[in-house]
Amino acid sequence: DNVCEKAKQYLKEVRVPILIPFEVQTFSWCLKPPSFRCLKTRYVHRNGYKMEARVFTKKEKVCCKGYIEIDERCIPICSNACIHGKCVAPEKCDCAPGWSGDTCNVPCLDGKWGEQCDNNCNCYHNSTCDKITGRCICAPGYTGSLCENSCTKNRFGKECAFVCGCLNGGECNFVTGECFCQPNYYGVKCEAYNCSKSNNCSLLEIQTEYEFYMKIDKEKSVDNMTRRNVIMMTLIFPIILIILMATAILLLKYKQKIYRMKLLLAFINDFSNEARKSKSNWAENAKQGAFFTKTSGIKQTNGSCNNQKAMLAIAEDFNFDSAFEKEAKLNTAKKSDDELKQSLSIEDLESMSYNEPFIY
Repeated sequence: DNVCEKAKQYLKEVRVPILIPFEVQTFSWCLKPPSFRCLKTRYVHRNGYKMEARVFTKKEKVCCKGYIEIDERCIPICSNACIHGKCVAPEKCDCAPGWSGDTCNVPCLDGKWGEQCDNNCNCYHNSTCDKITGRCICAPGYTGSLCENSCTKNRFGKECAFVCGCLNGGECNFVTGECFCQPNYYGVKCEAYNCSKSNNCSLLEIQTEYEFYMKIDKEKSVDNMTRRNVIMMTLIFPIILIILMATAILLLKYKQKIYRMKLLLAFINDFSNEARKSKSNWAENAKQGAFFTKTSGIKQTNGSCNNQKAMLAIAEDFNFDSAFEKEAKLNTAKKSDDELKQSLSIEDLESMSYNEPFIY
């Protein structure tokens, strides 16, 4: 946007073709002694090139007139800064709502608002409006979105924010707050009574004065009550704060006590579990000891049985050896004794002389 094309001339060297002349000499026969040869010269051309500077034109993009290039953008130029607006075109300001003028330095006149102050205020009773938003700003004594309503009874002033203080039935001006007193009453607040034309002057004066002082006493009582409430709150608040702090401390101590009891119970449970484990381990060890004792007794019994078996085998071997010796002696006696005709066998000898050994 806001970019224009501009013709720009520039020089550039280019190579241009040219004809370059040069001399060519030749000899030919002629009638000139002594050689009868004559020199002839002629000129010919050959193609060549030369560098020549020429002017060219090209188009380039530039910011249009009245614009300046900033950050690769064409920004409009306003000679005088736009105070309450922005520059949207060369020497042209776009003013913010509520302002006008060439440099946006002129506020909208009363009754106008918005951009370039083109909108009219529609507020009643000579009220003005906000120059930016157009919201009605009511004159004293009026209210409403268009300031179309006057203040209600006993109210006056800007935005009807003030209360009338007229006494004895007096009414106030909803704009200024001035009191309009009933007949025979006067004063800024209609607090005085003119009884020169009345026969009950003393009674009315007393009644008027009584009402005036009663109102003053009522206002004082309200002020005193408010003051007492403030004092009570000032005293009660620290007490409540102390009670809350004490409650928090007691609750914290209670939680700490519960935590300690939980730790004690956990310790007792751990101790009882350790006792049960020790008891079970002792019983298991006792069982294993009895088993090992019985096993060793059985092993010892087996060992003594084996010893007795070995002794029995030795005794049997000894008896068998004695039987063989007796048989040999008998055979010898047989040979010497002719009267012994019958030889004894080893079985008969065993039946006669073998005795069971007695094992202790």
